[in-house]
Amino acid sequence: MSVGWRDHVDHRMRMLMSPEGPFATSRDRNSDGDPLPYAAPPAGMFADVRTLAG
Repeated sequence: MSVGWRDHVDHRMRMLMSPEGPFATSRDRNSDGDPLPYAAPPAGMFADVRTLAG
């Protein structure tokens, strides 16, 4: 992690956090949005671990 921060992130923070940067409109709060889409997996795709012998 420290190498990543030192070699990559640190040099880009000025651009990322600038008033014109990609995070310029982000706020320190969360608001409700649309729920994420969900499609149930096909039957039998995952084993029911509650019924497996252990």
